[in-house]
Amino acid sequence: MASSEEEQASVLQLPFVAVQPDWTDDVRAGPKTPPATFWLSVLRSGAATLHADVAVRGDASARSGVRLDALISVPASASASASPSPLSVRLSPASAHELHVAGTGSSLLAELPAAGLRVIAPAATHSTAINGAPLCLDVSPGGELAVLGGSSGQLLVLDGRGSRQRLSLHGHLSDVAVCRFFPSGQVVLSGSGDFQLRIWDALSGACPVVLTGHRRSVTDVAIVERGRNVVSSSLDG
Repeated sequence: MASSEEEQASVLQLPFVAVQPDWTDDVRAGPKTPPATFWLSVLRSGAATLHADVAVRGDASARSGVRLDALISVPASASASASPSPLSVRLSPASAHELHVAGTGSSLLAELPAAGLRVIAPAATHSTAINGAPLCLDVSPGGELAVLGGSSGQLLVLDGRGSRQRLSLHGHLSDVAVCRFFPSGQVVLSGSGDFQLRIWDALSGACPVVLTGHRRSVTDVAIVERGRNVVSSSLDG
């Protein structure tokens, strides 16, 4: 039997790649003078963070008409063994919403796969009128509806193919920690910091069932098979 050290050594720990949220705007705008830039960072536990400014330049041979050039900077605290080295940041040939990030020759980038990491931007973004911070989201099995829960106890039922709000659901008295559609796609189960589970009609907004029994905040829920039974977890153990 392998030791715990051997098991840990066999686990590939990928670095975390963060990129400027609106980088696709610069790509869509195309090359400019001076070139538009967006930031990109590679973070890995136990190593210095690598930061880069990525410039969008013209390239007639590229399908998108642009190429990306990364100018790397490393914090002064980084060791000599983590000195800057070439970082490859390129657009996917199939989509202008996908980056491939790769690098060689640096301990900062040693754990990047040879093929690079894929960074995929959302195809669309939407704003909602939810009160407080959004905390949980689920999409119905058929994709027609989405439900969003927030820190105020409110849930919103949205058009799954856009941002149009259909219903605002009120009843929870604290954070909505989790929300799930039943297999029908027309009923929602929610769990909250008010110790309650609620079952909602996602078409009318009615809440015919309130389940109680937890003594602390609900943390998660699951729907068993077709939905005749549900399971919940809570901070009460």
